Amino acid sequence: MEQMVSIVSGGELFDHVCARECLDEVEAAAFVRQILLGIKHLHSLHIVHLDIKPENVMLKRRGDSQVKLIDFGLSRLIPPGHTVKDMVGTPEFVAPEVVNYEALSPATDMWALGLIYYAAIAIL
Repeated sequence: MEQMVSIVSGGELFDHVCARECLDEVEAAAFVRQILLGIKHLHSLHIVHLDIKPENVMLKRRGDSQVKLIDFGLSRLIPPGHTVKDMVGTPEFVAPEVVNYEALSPATDMWALGLIYYAAIAIL
């Protein structure tokens, strides 16, 4: 456990954004790029995270754009040709297909990533 804490000692992306009120587009894009690399790896394994949100993105170090995705409790393995429908995720970040009880897919995670980017640059 101690080793894991040192790997992600920068805290949650959520707290980082809240402390700054919003991020400039360049900084937000750096975080999105890092998250996208993690999502790309998951999707290459046919895994859909299904709970991408700022609280599940940990900064490796404070002041660094390197991040780690956490909380894979809702993740699903969805092999090609299989269909999974479920009401999962954090309501503020769920994709329309979740609400409409349609097939989940990698696009479900991409929707949430878009919302993270918007939340990071918007003054809410």
